[in-house]
Amino acid sequence: MTSDKARKRDIRRRMQETDESYTEAARRVDEENAPPVLAKEVPAATLTAPVATRLARHLVAARQHLGQATRLAHEHGAAAFAPSDHLRDRPGGPLTEIAEAASSDVWQLVGWAERTALASGAVPALPNPFGNGTPEQRQAYEILYPDQHTWCASPGGTLPAPGEKPGQADTGRTTTHSLPGPVPEARLSLRASGRSVVRAKDVVPGTPAAALWDAAEDLETYACDWMSRGGDSPADLAAALDGLAEVADRLQGAIRAVGGEIARRYERQSLTGGHREEVAVEAGHADEAARTLRRHLEGLRKALTGATAVLPPATPGTVPPHVSAPLDGATLARVREALGDEVFAQRHITKTMPGDERRTAALERIVQWMHARGASVYDAPAHAKTDPATRLGQDTR
Repeated sequence: MTSDKARKRDIRRRMQETDESYTEAARRVDEENAPPVLAKEVPAATLTAPVATRLARHLVAARQHLGQATRLAHEHGAAAFAPSDHLRDRPGGPLTEIAEAASSDVWQLVGWAERTALASGAVPALPNPFGNGTPEQRQAYEILYPDQHTWCASPGGTLPAPGEKPGQADTGRTTTHSLPGPVPEARLSLRASGRSVVRAKDVVPGTPAAALWDAAEDLETYACDWMSRGGDSPADLAAALDGLAEVADRLQGAIRAVGGEIARRYERQSLTGGHREEVAVEAGHADEAARTLRRHLEGLRKALTGATAVLPPATPGTVPPHVSAPLDGATLARVREALGDEVFAQRHITKTMPGDERRTAALERIVQWMHARGASVYDAPAHAKTDPATRLGQDTR
């Protein structure tokens, strides 16, 4: 009862000081009086080994950066970061105490991250680099924290990726390390996030699979330019088909290389687990799908051969002067960009209100005229003389 009365007294005092409601003041008081959460009491998570490794390294690097920031501030005269002197009972600066508390909190997080790395199979034991540590503990420390003195908190240093050792000689190869651990349940994704999904760019740079993810990112860049596709010339579209067919051809080769290596390891009993029969069946399906895709893309490209740009009929007034005049002298690439921006804008406008496609139609007509003429630079006066769509009609503003 006494503690309940004291709580109510604290709530009323806070209400008077802050003008908060009773509910809000009660929540704030309870938060202030709640016992601190200790990281050692939080259960370890189970992540993929590369992610668990990066997690521990980022936290240790954060503590290094915090120490460097505190040192810089003190050595360059920031009184708020003055160190404490326990022998003379002299407290440190106010920000020194905050930095020390933050460092302690981060150190707790490091302990949790190390337990997570152990639970995730990234290390064989909890790391301990000192003399009383077992060989497994020293090995775990070397796996998680190789050559810490060369990390990003040091001048010119970088945070190593999982499996990478700082200061490795540059052999000119794109592969610098391999991912640790067994095949995880979680799959990699370029952009997706969520349960059982890991961002590829968090773990694959520098690994043998990095080139495939770079290729996926390049393809995504092309696909995300959909709004400007109306500005592509027929030759641009044909080049895209040739490129896709080439990608499909290379894809088939990569599938065969990966599938063949998996099959070889199963046969030599250097790989176990998973579903061997299903792996073989799916590898065959993937190879056939890539071969079929390449064949269809090549057929599509062949069918397009001989196609040429023409100027379709248009309504007078489609291209008003206030749209064409500012683009006079612009390159085809610039007009294409303007068309893409307008298509994108209208796409979003029409989600909440009726759109206005007249400017889009005008820009598209300009592009069509340039394609039909084979022009690389827009000539507004010449367009006005040769295209009925530029003749004055109804107001298109």
